[in-house]
Parts: sequence; structure tokens; C-alpha cells
Amino acid sequence: MWLAKLYYGTKFYETRFLQDAADSTSALILEHSDLLERNDYLRRLLLAIPKNVQLVAPPASVFVFRAGVPDRKDARFDFFVSGLANVDMISVRMGDVFVAAAFGDNGHWASRFGGVRLVEYALSELTLHPAQCTEVTAWLASLLAGHEASGPWDFLTAADGTSMDVATVPSRSCDSVIPGPGVKTIFRSNFVVTANDAPDGSIRLLRVGTLFDRLGHKLTREELRQVEEGDWVPTLLLNVRTDIPVQASCFEPWCPDLFRRADWIVDLSSCPKCGAESGLG
Repeated sequence: MWLAKLYYGTKFYETRFLQDAADSTSALILEHSDLLERNDYLRRLLLAIPKNVQLVAPPASVFVFRAGVPDRKDARFDFFVSGLANVDMISVRMGDVFVAAAFGDNGHWASRFGGVRLVEYALSELTLHPAQCTEVTAWLASLLAGHEASGPWDFLTAADGTSMDVATVPSRSCDSVIPGPGVKTIFRSNFVVTANDAPDGSIRLLRVGTLFDRLGHKLTREELRQVEEGDWVPTLLLNVRTDIPVQASCFEPWCPDLFRRADWIVDLSSCPKCGAESGLG
């Protein structure tokens, strides 16, 4: 619910601003009607008291990773909400915790993305470097961009203490009862995730381009071609030469050691904390 509040609040904030601040006739970044059409179920859930909410099925997939803590205090936090209309996702890194959530999927991505062996290993075994957290964000966001999620949902509100079997609740929504003390809210959803017509090459470009953009590197035309055709999909989570997951030993944002362990060739200054130099490990 906390992640949903951050996500919905961020998207609601976008309904106040123009796409072009210098043009008073410019369209809004996000129309309020579009926000409600896609995310009204989140608004309804946030109006309810969390302890009184019963979920028939999880309306979201949530991933919780361990994160390494940089010495620099200003590098201990990162926040991401996609600007793409069909990507209902948030990721937050705070101190030693990194979380990502995809909304409106009935747990689809928990098994689809969470079931990838590398992601399973990262969830259970790795402590992620900030750049690896960025890669996970870009990876999940690009997958969502290649899919659409839709389906019916409904709420049932009733006085607390009313006996109800959530598996057999009739399909109906009640707006006349305001969630509050003594009121139980049952939420049921049947969101279905299906692939859209976005080309695989475009999805790869979004994933890799987002990662490199956050790392401050502009891809060359040849690199873009290789990514689009699937010949090159760089990762900091796995050393593709040895097929060994990459565990960082230093968590400073621009420490060359992480890139060296991932078999990347980079030109970075030596790390002020661990002294690692650029080059292949």
C-alpha cells in the first residue's frame, strides 16, 4: 500500500503540469480522467484502512532486494516512476533496501519476471550495487512496456464483523459506503497481462537505452543496431563470459570494480573508497 501511495501520488501530481511549461496551451502531462480510467482501483484501495482490506488476489507484483549502501549520503536514495502510459510501475532504493512493484497484474510479473533464474538469484543471494538496481528497474519497465494489462475489478464494503467468504463475493461495487473504522473492504480483480505489438528490438532498446542513459553514456549508432538486433544485451547482473552473477564488493556509484567484475571495459576514475581501477578483471 505504501508503494501504491507513492506511485498514485506521483501520477496524480503529473495531472497538474503542462507537457511544455513555456506553452500555456500545451496539454497536461497526464489527464486526470486518464489517471482514473487506469488507476482508480488504487485510489479506492488507498481510501480504505489497510488493516480492514481483504484481497481476493494480489493486484500487484512486489520485489524486495537487498541493496548496498554507498558512503555518499546523497547516493543512498533513488526513485523511478515510468512516464509511459502502459507502465504502471515504481521502484525505490532507500539505504539497504531496493523495492520494485508492478501494479494491475494480479501477480503476473511475480512469476514471469520473478521466475527468471537471474532475478531469483538476485532476490535471494545478491546485495545490489546502485547501478544494478537501475538495471533491474530498466529491465522490468521494458517488459511492462511490451505488454498491456486490463480486466475487471470490484469492491465490496460491509460493516466489520459481517461474515463473508471472499471467494464467493458477488461481483458488485459499492460507492455508498465510505471506508472507515468498522468497515471492511474486499477487493477482487481479474487483471490479465497480454503482449502488445511492440517489436522485441524496441523493447531491448528501451531496456538498454534506459540503463545507459542513467549511467550517463550515449550509445553509438552501431551499439544501437546491435542491441536492436539482439546481438548485444549488456548486463551488470551477470558476467556473460563466465556465466557467474556479479556481486559487487564496493557500492560507491562509480566504482570501476563492479564494471570490471561484469567484464565491461570502462574509463572511470579510481574509486576513492576501495581504490579499484578501470579495466578488465
